[in-house]
Amino acid sequence: VSLQRVNEILENRLYDDEKFGNKTINNIKGVIEFKDINFGYPNEKQLLRDFNLKLEPNKKIAIVGASGGGKSTIFNLLTRVFDPDSGVISIDGIDIRDLSEQELRKQVSIIRQEPFIFNRTIFENFKLIDEEVSLEEVRKYSKIAYLDDYIMSLPEKYDTILGEGGVNLSGGQKQRLSIARTLLKKSKII
Repeated sequence: VSLQRVNEILENRLYDDEKFGNKTINNIKGVIEFKDINFGYPNEKQLLRDFNLKLEPNKKIAIVGASGGGKSTIFNLLTRVFDPDSGVISIDGIDIRDLSEQELRKQVSIIRQEPFIFNRTIFENFKLIDEEVSLEEVRKYSKIAYLDDYIMSLPEKYDTILGEGGVNLSGGQKQRLSIARTLLKKSKII
């Protein structure tokens, strides 16, 4: 049974390959629109039904609701972790399915409540975003995220190994590290 499961994954029979377009967005404004979105997870009831939402740029938006109400799903749809069953999600009027994978990943960043921190040094966690980043740049974004003072108080400073999942950091510090990495990425939509 295990070999069968491993083969299913290796042969990629369970999931369709994601298909991306080849469009890019020049001078992105950041207007995000969900039009007539229907979505349900396999073997579960429909989670979003005729969902419509328009997000204007340069605004802070809060999406609140009960657990299991679809908040995380909205962001998973925006980043194409999942595609809707029907409807269109667009950025600046361009269907996100028409964007290249690199363009979508470059323009949109999600800071999760439980961000993934790699079992590497603090500095190496930034180098995963930009291999050429300097310590000066990393410190600049860490200061903006109110994390630099804490890091500089550590004996190894930015060479401190964080441990698997960032076990050496509090929940808030993990989020601040994730914010600083996102700022380094310079995504237009956060």
